[in-house]
Formats: sequence, C-alpha cells, structure tokens
Amino acid sequence: MSKLTEVEIVQFERAASAINVHGILSIVFGGLGALSILFFAGLFGILAATDTMTPDDIVGYSIMGLLSFVFFLIPHVYLIIAGIYLLKKPDPKVAKALIIINIVIGACWNLILVIFAIINLTQISDYARGYVKPRHAHEPKAVA
Repeated sequence: MSKLTEVEIVQFERAASAINVHGILSIVFGGLGALSILFFAGLFGILAATDTMTPDDIVGYSIMGLLSFVFFLIPHVYLIIAGIYLLKKPDPKVAKALIIINIVIGACWNLILVIFAIINLTQISDYARGYVKPRHAHEPKAVA
C-alpha cells in the first residue's frame, strides 16, 4: 500500500468521524424506538386488562403484538447493534453493508438516518482508502 497524502488522511478522518456519528445516531434512534415499542406494548396490555376479553380480542391483540415485534422491535434492535459495530471502525465492506441496511430501515422509520447513511455512502471510498486492517496478536510481525 502506498503512502497516503495529507489530503487522503484528512478525507479518511472525516469519513471515519461521519461513520462514528452515524453509529451514535443509530444507537440513539434504535434505543428510542425500542423503548417506544415497550410503551406501546404496555399500553395494549393495560387496554387488554381493562377490557372484557373475548377470543376475537385475544387473537387481535396477539396478531398486533406479533406484527409490532417483527416490524418495529427487530429493526430497532438491529439499529442498536449496527451502531455499536459502526463505532468500532469496521472493515469498509462491512461498514458499507451496515450503512445500506440502515438506509432501508431509515426509509421506513427515520429520515435523519437516511440522510446520514447517504452521506456516509458517498464517503465510504475515502474511508476504504485510509483504512488500515488491524493486526491480530496471533499474526506474525512484518519484517522491515
């Protein structure tokens, strides 16, 4: 790998900091979404407890709970996990995949995530150019 110029170093630092901001926003909005579904489930639990339950109500609440779990809780838990991973400076290919999935989820739930994901996709080549793969302890040291 050739030596990076100062401009490429600055571009990498900007791209890496944008990915960090994206990770933080992903964690924040994922957490808010996960808390809101818990509030939503609690609200339906209160409504179910105060209402006289018929078999149709039980089926309806069960379907509503399943759909809210699949379409609301799972994407927000993914946002939390993806945000944590984006903060750890992942490999550029992994970062690009996480950002693309965040675009899809953000298109459904959060416009701010979509905007940051698009910005990060435009800067991913700068991130990849300056990324240095971390050396693991079991790998031999390079001889200079």
